Amino acid sequence: MHRTILTFQNTRNVIKADQLLAHHGIRARIIPVPEHISSECGMCIETTPENTLAIQSLLTENHVQFTIQQW
Repeated sequence: MHRTILTFQNTRNVIKADQLLAHHGIRARIIPVPEHISSECGMCIETTPENTLAIQSLLTENHVQFTIQQW
């Protein structure tokens, strides 16, 4: 199963992104950053690849900086 991981520079952006996604009905969850992924923040958001475009639009519109990685 492929997953999409969103990484952030700080915890504040993780929480803001999680709240935005929940408010818009996009299924996602906060998890610790996997060991093979580098991040400045120890938390990330995991979701399915099908949500990637909607998430990119939503977070960009709300000025939340993030990086998307597939695994």
